[in-house]
Amino acid sequence: MNAVLEKMTTAEELTQAQLEAVRKRAIELWGDNWKMQLAYKYAEVVGVDKREKTTLVRRWFNGESSPNLDSFNNLLLAVGCKIRIECSEVKQIL
Repeated sequence: MNAVLEKMTTAEELTQAQLEAVRKRAIELWGDNWKMQLAYKYAEVVGVDKREKTTLVRRWFNGESSPNLDSFNNLLLAVGCKIRIECSEVKQIL
């Protein structure tokens, strides 16, 4: 398992790490104008006017608020990604 993930102990830390991964991917795709392009692509994914979600996306990446699960999944779709779950401990139940 990823050493960074092992050190996380709160939901806020995990959320910030996930947003950081989306940020890095957005920079790979769009460079310096990544926030605006991500907001536009996010709006496209959710089916609204592109300017409608710009402020919301900026708030998430400025640390003013956090996306809910549906919003985060739409962010992932906007950057062409999906989430992978890693568990810190694996036990056989049956």
